[in-house]
Amino acid sequence: MAYEVSSSVAAGTNYLQLVTNTSGSKSAGGHFSPDGTKLAVPSERINGSGVDDWGLDIFTSSSLNGWERTEYIDSGFSDVINVFQWRSDSEIIANYTSGLYSYTSGASGWSSPVKCYSGAVSGVGSLIF
Repeated sequence: MAYEVSSSVAAGTNYLQLVTNTSGSKSAGGHFSPDGTKLAVPSERINGSGVDDWGLDIFTSSSLNGWERTEYIDSGFSDVINVFQWRSDSEIIANYTSGLYSYTSGASGWSSPVKCYSGAVSGVGSLIF
């Protein structure tokens, strides 16, 4: 079933997915990866942390268990990531008051933030690539 949902996301026919078993994470919203297999969600308590630790929880589609939290990105800032966008299946760009930052996925997980644009990008409601 999860494969069917992922295919629908990639095809542009499904834009909403409920993810359960995330109590205490203070998460809402999110964006699907371009291939539809992952869902990145801004969270005040990444990876199920019991204390404030801002970043993105990343859920992966599984035919066995539905959507599961499999990865997370520590923002590196004490602020919730509200405006972000997948640039590719392995890169996410996030907007902060100090500029745009890139996070990339590799063999050892997600990178620390790398500034890709200096200065405030104010009034931005979404990023489009």
